[in-house]
This record gives sequence, structure tokens and C-alpha cells, in this order.
Amino acid sequence: MERKFLINTITDWNEPPRARHQVAFALAKQHKVVFVSASRTGIPGMEIVDVQESLRLINPSFPIPYKVRYRIGLLNWIYQQWLFRKLRKVHRDHIVINFDFTASLIHRFFKRTAYYCNDDHIGMSYLLNPGWVARYQDRCEQKLAKNVNFCIATSEFLASRLKSFNEHSYEIRLGAPAIDKSLENSLSLRVDRKKINVGIVGYLDTIHSGMLNSLLSRDELDLTLIGPISEKKRVTIAEPDRCRITGSLIGSSLYEEVGQFDVGLIPYKINTTIDRTPNKLWLYLALGIPVVISNIQGIKNWLFPDHFVYRANNNSEFYSLIKKARENDSYELMKSRIEFAKQNTWDRRMEEFMDIVDKIFQAGT
Repeated sequence: MERKFLINTITDWNEPPRARHQVAFALAKQHKVVFVSASRTGIPGMEIVDVQESLRLINPSFPIPYKVRYRIGLLNWIYQQWLFRKLRKVHRDHIVINFDFTASLIHRFFKRTAYYCNDDHIGMSYLLNPGWVARYQDRCEQKLAKNVNFCIATSEFLASRLKSFNEHSYEIRLGAPAIDKSLENSLSLRVDRKKINVGIVGYLDTIHSGMLNSLLSRDELDLTLIGPISEKKRVTIAEPDRCRITGSLIGSSLYEEVGQFDVGLIPYKINTTIDRTPNKLWLYLALGIPVVISNIQGIKNWLFPDHFVYRANNNSEFYSLIKKARENDSYELMKSRIEFAKQNTWDRRMEEFMDIVDKIFQAGT
């Protein structure tokens, strides 16, 4: 049965694909989906764009930049009142999937709501924001979780925390993107390379500069960085000529570039109090690439076949694990990773999600 979904976010539609984009595309294969992007700065209004037949994009405009607005209670309250009233006029009958952890008023405007928590927003808020901002955002998320019909979290840790506010909280892990068959068939193990092509996809400003410069000092590595990077971060790269920085890529351009990697890296600052769930891990596996990732708690209970994922307990282990991943690799392993990813696609994750939707709303909650 076709349903109608409204996905509310604080994410720009043109960012590299993240969980909310993947959810939108996967659901749009069988349902009508409206994606509400992060607000742009300008006169209050809404730009509406049809991305495809069953997927519509709404770009709101608001006088206050969203990175300021969602940190200040009064401004965020005013924005929510304005946005949700506008959306309700047209989309009253939609099921709302909310990725904005500060959207504490959304239950007042829509009867069927879900909070989709794809990261430890509150843990990061307490780490990065002034205390009053973190406390405000913490209160927002608690209120949001309590009042929606159900919560989805991308890790066991996050699901357990949300369950303390809402008993209808479930874990659905992140998924792998669907890779075009022609690109999949073109992938090959590049054993003739003299150097190991390693790559990082993500927000490059968050990468530890010392670890990055350590990798650049290794003559046997070629490093490619994909994603947005500030000039402030760029000047911390000791030898910028030794790496390629492509900027943000999406769609086939992203997949074709990542498909050239020998090893995909996901470096995090390991913090026992913050839970992260890496979307790009599934991107690498979907393209047959072995992964070296910081051993964060969000993946500690995720099990993978041998030689798929290598976990670094600190930044100094990345280099040795890169070499190990490359030395152990084979064409058979590359194909096995691709097949493993196909069993864990976003389409499969949305089948789990729809089972929960049917369970919750058929029960009348």
C-alpha cells in the first residue's frame, strides 16, 4: 500500500548523501515522499522542486541562519511554528519522519510522527557547544522523543537511550547504497599499482590533522579526500601536493571516484561517551573496498566477515591496518563485500522501517 511521507531535516539536499537522503530515495521507490531541507537565509518562503515523480524537495527560507536558529530556543520556536503550520496545510495526512533533534513541537502539528536518530547529536552538543545550548538541545530531544509515535535509532546505544523516553524505540542500522550494475562490473582489484590508493569521504574539517599528515608522509600511500573542507583546515595539511582534494561529490561522480580506492578510511576521535554511526562504511563495502575505521562504540556490536572491516584503537594504528587490508585483499573478497552490502541496502532497511510503521499505526498509537 502506497503511503505519503514528509521527511523533516536540518540538512541541505545538496550535501553528500547521508541517512536522511538515503531514506528519502529508498522510500520514494514505493511511496510519495516530501523532503524538507535545511532552511536557507532569506525572506520567509518555500521553494518547491520535483526531484523525481514520487520525490519532492522543499527548500524553506528564513531570516536567521539555521546553524544559529536551532541553538537558540526562542528563534527555534518561532521557526517551528512558522514551518510546521505551512507544511500542515498541504501535508496534514503525511507520516512525518523527523531528523531534526530540536523539532520539539512537531507532534503538535502532525498526528503520525517518528524521530529518526542517526547520530549522537546530544553527545556532540555537550562536547562542542556552550553548556546552555547543549542543555537546551538535550531538553528538545527528550521532549521530541517522548511525544512522537515511535523512534528509530541507528545503533543499539542510541536506541537504548531513546527507549528511556519512548518505549516504542527501535534500532535500524545504516544501509548500503544501491550501486549501478555497470559500475559494479567495472570494478577490479588494481594489483599493478605501486602505491596504495587510500581515501576518506566525509566532512574533512573533523579529521585529526596529525593523523592526516602522518599518512601523507608515507611514500607508499596516495591519499584522496572527498568532501567539504574549510580554508582553515586546508592550511593545516603539511604537504597538500601529496593528496587530492575533490570537494563534495554525489551520485555517480562519488561512486566512480570512491571505486578507485584500494582502502577506505573512517577516522574518528575515539570518545567513550559519544556514539557515532558511520554511513560511509556501507558506501565503501558496496564498492568492494576494505575499510579501516576508528574502533568507536557505535560499531562494537556490528559483526562483519574477515577482512571486511579493520578497527583501529588509535590513530597510529591506521597505517599498519591499511597495509594489512591491502595485503589481504583479493578479487574474491571484493565481490564478497559487494554481495554482503546488497544484503544490507537501504531498501532492506526501509522494509524494516515499514514493518514498524504498520505495527505502530495499525495498532492505533
